[in-house]
Amino acid sequence: MEADVFLQQLAAGRRLEQARSLTARGLPRGFRLDQDLALAIRNRWFLRPVLARSPFAPPAAYAGEPDNNPAVIASWDATYGANANWAFIPGPESCVFGLEIDSHLAGSSLEWLFGEDGLDPDRTVSFRARSSRIWFALFRWPDSGLPNPEPHLPGIIVHSSGSLLIPPSHFPSGARLEYLNSAGVAEAPDRLIMAGRVRNWPAEFARR
Repeated sequence: MEADVFLQQLAAGRRLEQARSLTARGLPRGFRLDQDLALAIRNRWFLRPVLARSPFAPPAAYAGEPDNNPAVIASWDATYGANANWAFIPGPESCVFGLEIDSHLAGSSLEWLFGEDGLDPDRTVSFRARSSRIWFALFRWPDSGLPNPEPHLPGIIVHSSGSLLIPPSHFPSGARLEYLNSAGVAEAPDRLIMAGRVRNWPAEFARR
């Protein structure tokens, strides 16, 4: 626990120094923040720029310390602009986690989590790259946390730590991630939280 507190204090100190350094430069005349980043700022998500257009970028491609300071994010946007991707830091710090959903494989998992109609992208903040079978949905971090951050859900990857690319990022193909709606972040489904607490899946789900 003491080590966790030390690391949190160290990260806070680095963010403070980062903010002092970046905001001292000011912003270029006529600068306008990307509206996709404005959404992240409103939600106080921790972000950092990635100087490589790949979801598998090496650590050296990540610039700065994760931050939710609007002035710092604006400074990054003014500096790197369209040349950067943006890594969102899911977890308790941002109070959000993400589901990466394969629309060809996740039908049974979505039905089990959300009911027979599955998950409507308009239910919560969602995004995808055009024509991609993969899409992403964000949910509020539960007060009780996620007991199992990697539940077995065919066709779904739970992003509860690490980083996740969000709009206005691009994939190596050039396809840009785009928000599918203007919804707010929805509460996490009860069954996803429960999935971390049970040893055996419901029989009808396991057979699928």
